[in-house]
Amino acid sequence: MRARLPAVQPAALTVPAGKAAPAPAPAAAAVRQVLYGPRVQRQNDKESFDPHTRDPKRGFRGEDLARLTASGVQLTFSGSLSPLSADLQKLLLENIAATVRFVLDPNDPGRIAQLEVLRDFLAKNPKAGPFSDQPAGRVDFTDLYHGHICVPKPVLDNKAELSKLGEAVVARQSAIEEGIQSAFGLGMPTTKGEAKKVMAAADQHRQLFLDALAPLLQALTGVPEAGVLYHSWEHDKPQVGGKPLDVSSSPVRRIFTPFASHRPEFQLRETPHCVPLANFSFHVDQSGHIALLPGASSEMVRAFEILHDALVPMAQPAAEPAAATAEAPADKRWSISAAAGADVTPNAQRFGAALGGRLSLRTGELVVFNPQIGLNLLYLPSSDANPSHLLAATADIGLRIQQPLKGFYFDVSAGGFAGFDVDPKRETTTEPTGGFTAAAGAGWRWQHLEVGAEARALLPGADADRTNVLVFGRAAWRFGDSGKRK
Repeated sequence: MRARLPAVQPAALTVPAGKAAPAPAPAAAAVRQVLYGPRVQRQNDKESFDPHTRDPKRGFRGEDLARLTASGVQLTFSGSLSPLSADLQKLLLENIAATVRFVLDPNDPGRIAQLEVLRDFLAKNPKAGPFSDQPAGRVDFTDLYHGHICVPKPVLDNKAELSKLGEAVVARQSAIEEGIQSAFGLGMPTTKGEAKKVMAAADQHRQLFLDALAPLLQALTGVPEAGVLYHSWEHDKPQVGGKPLDVSSSPVRRIFTPFASHRPEFQLRETPHCVPLANFSFHVDQSGHIALLPGASSEMVRAFEILHDALVPMAQPAAEPAAATAEAPADKRWSISAAAGADVTPNAQRFGAALGGRLSLRTGELVVFNPQIGLNLLYLPSSDANPSHLLAATADIGLRIQQPLKGFYFDVSAGGFAGFDVDPKRETTTEPTGGFTAAAGAGWRWQHLEVGAEARALLPGADADRTNVLVFGRAAWRFGDSGKRK
């Protein structure tokens, strides 16, 4: 069992809850306390914290900010950010605090002024949207939880040292993500046991992340164009962040907050404002304590919430021998697809068609890396270039890399095939065939529908001369837990 680090009470870095941001003082030793402070109460894994539940106590909301403002309570950094100097900690705190107020408080003067500018722009450029003008539902892993420290590309092109400093931070971020995947796997933690694994992996690299972040922030103090791009988003189906939005797509509120002014600005597009150099996440508890977390992993932020927030657990029902286990497969996600294209093998061009089915081994709309099992029926009729007919079945395993909720996806898979090659001009008209198959594809997915393109190779084990290279346009319909996010 890992020894708990001692609790440290540093001098607070403060921002008045009613203002954009005064100065922080240094903080002492550790996001260790923030990540693993004594207030964490370990419980058994019979309690589950469903990320889809609209828990009324989840996250830091507009009403929490209003309550702190009315009470004169200041927003503070919790824990140490060493080796960041007091000035660098002040820089980050003011930036985060100003942005939190901007996104949560509908009466924030800066927000009101920015909305007027934005509405005028959208009136003249209606195709530039959609854009939500509503405050964020909350600061938590479903809405606003991370920022990208960035500079405009023209600035970066003239400052090679910034790129090198950014690469050092990115290396640490990658190590954190790999550590989380190695310790916990892929997916969203739902129990305290899983959350502890995620945070333990993040904690191993946290200090190295801060060590790399400090010189980058110091260099950016001399770059007036530098700032942080924050993403605040909500999805219309199902409800995320506390309220639905009657829109046809997922509105993203992009907020760019310069370090020079700490005055947040709405941005309709990420460019040309942000070339990311480093990412960070943050968590605000209902007492106004801001915890800075390394990288931009929603799994890490959710794990931190499970361990530190007063979330309402859902008791996991005891497994009933027949009924409960019988329904488990329904949580998986099937898709059926149809594809049409051509065999583009030199000197063998012909039409091709396929019907397929896939089973996702991991469920949830927030999954990024999704292993799959696929089955396909292929038919390649004869043509002037190729007199044979090919009927084959493929079975393969693969991996999908996809954007959460909806967006771009990339598939890669490998397996085997078996079938029959029919050629009336051969002495043996019908011959069995089989061998290795591999495929790669890309496309765009929505809640149920996905469209894209796929290239597949059939490599017969006995006769390499009969290799077929197929290119398909593909459409699929997905069934299952489209409303769940893990």
